[in-house]
Amino acid sequence: EALRDAGIPLVPQRRKTSTGGYLFSGYALPEEMQETTGIIRASIFPGFDSIIDEVTRYLTSKHINGPSRVFEKIYYSLMEKVENEEIKKQITDWFFSIKKYTENGDYSFNRNLLLKLGFMGAPQFAQMIQAKGPNTQINSACASMTQGISMAEDWLRAGRCERVIVIGSEAVEPENLGQWLYSGFLAIGAATVEKNVFNAAKPFNAHINGTIIGSGAAAVIVERADTVQKRGRAGQAEILGTVSGNSAFHGTRIDVSHIAEVMKKMIEKAEKRHGLVKE
Repeated sequence: EALRDAGIPLVPQRRKTSTGGYLFSGYALPEEMQETTGIIRASIFPGFDSIIDEVTRYLTSKHINGPSRVFEKIYYSLMEKVENEEIKKQITDWFFSIKKYTENGDYSFNRNLLLKLGFMGAPQFAQMIQAKGPNTQINSACASMTQGISMAEDWLRAGRCERVIVIGSEAVEPENLGQWLYSGFLAIGAATVEKNVFNAAKPFNAHINGTIIGSGAAAVIVERADTVQKRGRAGQAEILGTVSGNSAFHGTRIDVSHIAEVMKKMIEKAEKRHGLVKE
């Protein structure tokens, strides 16, 4: 969607066969854009959901699937010998409450585990669209997407590429990472306890009472102005200035005075660079 909004096409690709013919092999960036397109993926918890799922499946197979076969023999043996219908029902309820954990069968090792745990989202997306410019993944907590845009500006000014696709994404499955993440945010007082989501969703509001935890994604393309104009586009926004810094402060609190000072310096830098006056 970001590529489409930017007017950057994905064109059909083809590969040559052994008989000299050609087969369709997906869509990718135009060849002249491939070497000059970089990708930055911003994510705080990449791979964690996958590893929790993998370990859970292994431990379920080891500690539940094996014993459940023994329980199954015991269950059918009891069903033959117990005559009291109420006791039979209780044993059946107990047995099937365990049985539901064995529905996925025995554990088998996921051959793609390293790709899932290696935080490969950025290179995998690059492979999909054949973006051969600089490629990395960053984690700067809640500032990850903003930091990615700042890095993209640096790459463009340094001449490393002509455009950067900045992708911010988190996928939090309630059954895996979610149950740990939600509890963690609640434990440090960072998750909302508001029952009505409309009362909780108040960013930059004095009455906000915590973050709404969930999954989501966004993508922004940062591109040099001259290449945008060559394509006959105007762009949707202009980056006037960015700054990267760190308050060297507590991990879950905000050093308000330092952040205010950094913000002031960034505005002054943008004023000087572009001949603007903040008033």
